[in-house]
Amino acid sequence: MKKKYKILLSIILITTLSLNNQLKVNAESILNCNTTLKKGTANTSALTLQKKLNKTVKCNLETEGVFGSKTKSCVIKFQTKYNLKKDGIVGTETCTKLNNLTQDKNTYIIITTQELNVRQTASKDSNIISTVKLGSKHKIYKAVKNSGKTWYKIKTNGTYGYISGNYANKTAIVLDISKQNLILYKNGKVILDTNVVTGNKGNHDTPTGHYTVKEYNKTTNRTLRGTNDNGTKYAAHVDYWMPFITSRAIGFHDASWRSNSEYNTSTYKTNGSHGCVNMMHEDAKTLYNNITGTIDVIVKK
Repeated sequence: MKKKYKILLSIILITTLSLNNQLKVNAESILNCNTTLKKGTANTSALTLQKKLNKTVKCNLETEGVFGSKTKSCVIKFQTKYNLKKDGIVGTETCTKLNNLTQDKNTYIIITTQELNVRQTASKDSNIISTVKLGSKHKIYKAVKNSGKTWYKIKTNGTYGYISGNYANKTAIVLDISKQNLILYKNGKVILDTNVVTGNKGNHDTPTGHYTVKEYNKTTNRTLRGTNDNGTKYAAHVDYWMPFITSRAIGFHDASWRSNSEYNTSTYKTNGSHGCVNMMHEDAKTLYNNITGTIDVIVKK
């Protein structure tokens, strides 16, 4: 019996450690309020919840991404403190309150050109003090007008300077392939920060560069069709389809055939997509609902 118990304990420990390694990637994600979290939940949202609870009510929870009895008790403690329904379940009300209390108050600007000069003052004739790269994020310290154009004061390499608003945007989607991470900024705020699975490395790489996703191109209830490497055909149904390279049918979409445990930093190396960006269902829904007009998409390695 003792031997069987030790084997079982080892399996549980290995599984927990594996889940930890996958979940730590997204430790600072915004909490998704479209889903309900309760005892038994084990995913990136549970980890984010634990981080936020530790920050707001200091429960000293172990941030392992498993919603257990201690997490439930801490949720009740939070709900009691903020006069919410004390059920230990994280629904819309509790989730929204947590996000509001832990929200990053800064406003950010995303660079949308390959390289942008940072100038000493808000003028194209001012001295260049440094440069910033495509897809980089910068805190806005001030916005000023000069000759009808907007300039943003940022800080790079410890020095303040100004960038032209013509080559930067407060609303953008930034996809980092090496981190398998997608961040949606809207009006300078982080709306979504999540893990994804991109194109299979080496033969179906998701193309890097600067693209756009347009509201009129997004659709629901779509069947994606194509050819596998072995010549067979595939037909995959998705609830949310958001193309950003329409000529090659590459876009963001949910992937019901993937388990949440696949959304880590290594799946794409051996079991990636045909080039699209696979997302967890609720994350794809959040992205879909926030795509209005035309939004910059920056894909970087």
